[in-house]
Amino acid sequence: MVIRRIRDADGSWWYELNVTLWARVAVRHRTTNRITGEPAPISFFAPAAAVTPVDGQNYTGVSTWRHPATLRRARRVLGHSGPGSGPNRTALPWDDDYPGPDTDFGA
Repeated sequence: MVIRRIRDADGSWWYELNVTLWARVAVRHRTTNRITGEPAPISFFAPAAAVTPVDGQNYTGVSTWRHPATLRRARRVLGHSGPGSGPNRTALPWDDDYPGPDTDFGA
């Protein structure tokens, strides 16, 4: 299961994934202890280059988290250079105030 896409501080893309595996669990029932196996969710991160989509699955609902440094870098490089920069410039798509629905910091 894909939990979210992550843009790290260095600009690299990662996926947070979840898979259910068997885990060893100690169960106590009254006075008896026993070891058993139960399904347990395991979360992990994988580089985007190592992740391939499953055919027929819709990933449009997967949230994207961007490190604040990547947003500041995008604003500095793309939002404040060239014609129209300055206090009277036209707002650009990446100038929205974060956090927003696409920048769920810490979620």
